[in-house]
Amino acid sequence: MIKKLDPYLPAIKAAEGFRAYPYKCSAGYWTIGYGWNLESLPVPEFLATRPLIPLAEEDASTLLKLHLEEFNKELCKALPWVGKLSEVRHAVLLEMGYNLGVPGLLKFKITLANIRDREYQIAAQAMLSSRWAGQVGHRAQRLSRSMSSGIWH
Repeated sequence: MIKKLDPYLPAIKAAEGFRAYPYKCSAGYWTIGYGWNLESLPVPEFLATRPLIPLAEEDASTLLKLHLEEFNKELCKALPWVGKLSEVRHAVLLEMGYNLGVPGLLKFKITLANIRDREYQIAAQAMLSSRWAGQVGHRAQRLSRSMSSGIWH
């Protein structure tokens, strides 16, 4: 389990981009903040008593952290070995999962098998060979470098 998400948040925020008003994401879902999918994720209780639109950046940051924490629980349940990874490599999977969702990340069978087996360079290459890499461009390159080196980029 990642002890602190804070070191990884600036890169995730930069990759997602902040929007105070709802927009259609590339997959066609209504989204707000730092990629919060309004169609599949409930509005948390802390936002229920105030206007959602426009969304304050501080609230978007809180939503991002909440979603990453929930995803981390799902990820560790689906792939128990993830908890044994370095924080950087764990964070790579969290960011990929934030972008793809748990079911989407679990489709990276070759990548995940290589990560599990500590074949990080092979896993990094598999990440770049995916359709996802073509969709997210520089983000995939950054995450691939982080997976390969074990250093956050």
